[in-house]
Amino acid sequence: MAAEDFEPVSPRARAEAAAGRMACWAGAELGLQPAAATVAVPMFCAVDHDCWLVESGETRAFLKVPSPDMKPFLDPAAAHGAIAAAASIGVTPPPIAYDAASGAIALTWLGEGWRSAYMDDLKRGPRRESLVRLKKRLHDGRMFPRHRTIFSHLQELTGLGDRLGTIWPDDHRTLVDHADRIAAAFVASGYEVRPCHGDGHASNVLLGPDDAIFLVDFDFAANNDPLYDLAATLLDIEPWDDGIEEAIEIYCGNVDRKVANRIKLHMILDDMMWARLALIAAESSPRRHVEFLKYGEFRLLRCRYHLRIWPVDEMLRGL
Repeated sequence: MAAEDFEPVSPRARAEAAAGRMACWAGAELGLQPAAATVAVPMFCAVDHDCWLVESGETRAFLKVPSPDMKPFLDPAAAHGAIAAAASIGVTPPPIAYDAASGAIALTWLGEGWRSAYMDDLKRGPRRESLVRLKKRLHDGRMFPRHRTIFSHLQELTGLGDRLGTIWPDDHRTLVDHADRIAAAFVASGYEVRPCHGDGHASNVLLGPDDAIFLVDFDFAANNDPLYDLAATLLDIEPWDDGIEEAIEIYCGNVDRKVANRIKLHMILDDMMWARLALIAAESSPRRHVEFLKYGEFRLLRCRYHLRIWPVDEMLRGL
């Protein structure tokens, strides 16, 4: 019988079981404290994992354990491989251990002076420049175990939602058609594939002493279009022309209108992707206190807004 067949019910019991299977803590007495609260709106923080501070003697670690209802969206082995690759070039804290049975990952605890970023922390200025350059360093690193573009991810989520009988919005077919047109234009014009963080939420950026910065949460990390990664980063903090152009100049060294078009189109797709994931979870998850529906509706609202105000056909011709 597989270990997951006996999966403990409570989040604490799941964390204790996962930590107990990790060689670094074999037979040790462990202390666990919650390390992050689940907040879907507006931060989408600690939604797909239960997060714990694990203490054993003088050792402290950050333990993230997948929530059972989010497992259809996750590939912990791929995430662990991406974390290891990113840590090797100083982009994220190093992993300590991985439990294949639960998908739990233990990471280096950074200690005092480190915190999750808020959107306002990443507005224009030195921090935003550091974030863009950190993403660029990741994109220039070694490839990740998983290959998944934003286009294939959208198709996966649509298929999953259809299989689960998710009630899609009335304009779902129209949104799918938009996504297909955008994907076809990218395929026809070509695009790079590089290791990408795959998550633009500000809460997955850590700020530390002396202007230090890390990326965390590599659950959606994959080899993808690096301009998608940049688009996801900018979407919450500054989806305006001047902000996009400034970020492009930092990333590319000069402003390129074709790159700006690609970033805007990727912003539309990122909202579609998170909306689909959230709408599926809103119906399938037993955690009724997590505001999946509200988050999904917000993402849809912004997606529709950008489809209405941006000249999508012109941008597609300008790839």
